[in-house]
Amino acid sequence: MLNSFIHFRDLDLENLDLYHYENDEQISMVSIKLDQLKQNLLDSITCTVFLPSQLFGFQYFENSSGFKSDELKANVIIEIEDSIISDISALNFFYDSSLNMATWIDKNLLQRINEEFNLLNGDFIFLPEHLLLENGNPNILFDQYGFCISYGDGSGFSGEYSSFKQFHSSMVTNKFPVDKINCFSTNDDILIPEIFREINTVKDLKQFHLDFCQSEQSFELNFFKRVFSFDYFKSQMHITHRDIKLIAVFSLVIFMAPLLTNSLLKSYSNTYTDETIRIFKQ
Repeated sequence: MLNSFIHFRDLDLENLDLYHYENDEQISMVSIKLDQLKQNLLDSITCTVFLPSQLFGFQYFENSSGFKSDELKANVIIEIEDSIISDISALNFFYDSSLNMATWIDKNLLQRINEEFNLLNGDFIFLPEHLLLENGNPNILFDQYGFCISYGDGSGFSGEYSSFKQFHSSMVTNKFPVDKINCFSTNDDILIPEIFREINTVKDLKQFHLDFCQSEQSFELNFFKRVFSFDYFKSQMHITHRDIKLIAVFSLVIFMAPLLTNSLLKSYSNTYTDETIRIFKQ
């Protein structure tokens, strides 16, 4: 079975690391740009795309009243509108009932990345990156790019290493139980904040990927939406601009042929009628 994972390494979603696994063995890893992804994807894959958790907002919301769709969104917005700086109309909202968690992300950013992946072949799942870490306990992971934390309730955050001191201060201010956080790093060379050095566990990212595949936990969230469009079919069939012009010409011929045929038949009919009348008048 083929599984792939993507981790974006910038908030503009332009640079990424792509991992391929087959039967629980890593067969490749490449660091590429988004526009190079098509030629590096394997056929018939299931690909989990982890988006930086920093791009998302989260709010615990127990939907005990069973609200649906717009009504659910409206009730979530009532709870969070004072804490959101962005224009609410510029955000896309999602709700995962298994986590009792409302989530939102910038609408334009999500649309752009959806459009990019809609040109690719495969089954894609878009998730906040912290969901790679085991849910239920607060966990933090440090790698060469920065840190990613899962608070244990379905919400999380990510950032560069340089921002960790400020982030830690905010956790203390909000009385988050920092001493309960399990700390991991992807290798021995990763710089770990002093408060976590004694409890840090080295765990390769490969093992996190395999644990994620084997986990029985499932998420209702998927920020990817497949849209079948002409651009998608064009990308799958490798249609060139020359092919498009030929298709347009053939389509025009097919469309015009019945009209031309009817016109010619009508012309022949009128001519035949005129000739018949002329002969009888002689």
